[in-house]
Amino acid sequence: MKQNGYTLLELIVIIAVICILISIAAFNYTDWTIKFGIESQIKEMYSDLMAARMRAMTRNRAHFVSIAASYYTIKDDTDGNGENDPGDALLHHKSLGNMITWNGNPEISFNSRGISSASETISVSNAVKAAYDCIVISKTRINIGKMSRGRCVHK
Repeated sequence: MKQNGYTLLELIVIIAVICILISIAAFNYTDWTIKFGIESQIKEMYSDLMAARMRAMTRNRAHFVSIAASYYTIKDDTDGNGENDPGDALLHHKSLGNMITWNGNPEISFNSRGISSASETISVSNAVKAAYDCIVISKTRINIGKMSRGRCVHK
């Protein structure tokens, strides 16, 4: 007698294989979204820091970046006194999805020539291997990189 179709055992094996493949894909997708979020946050912060530096040079006045663990703000020294005070114009406020850490002063200032007041590293600690997870700020440069052995290695 000829039978068409599948046995119950064959269906259970097929469903088990499909479930295993879906669970592997879900774990990879979760890691990928975390990695993408960290990389995009670092790239956006890098872009904002570079824009603040350029604005300081083009407007010929100081700009200030204040850093906290979950946000950062950028201000323009509108009164021209070289101090970050309440009267200065807030240009940008950005809340962060991933907490950041830094090894220096929580305020970075760029003078009218675009030179930074601080030399420090800003980083996002993560368990996934993000391509970019840190920013190094020196007097004349801002670089993006990856943390390796406690140092930010430029890419």
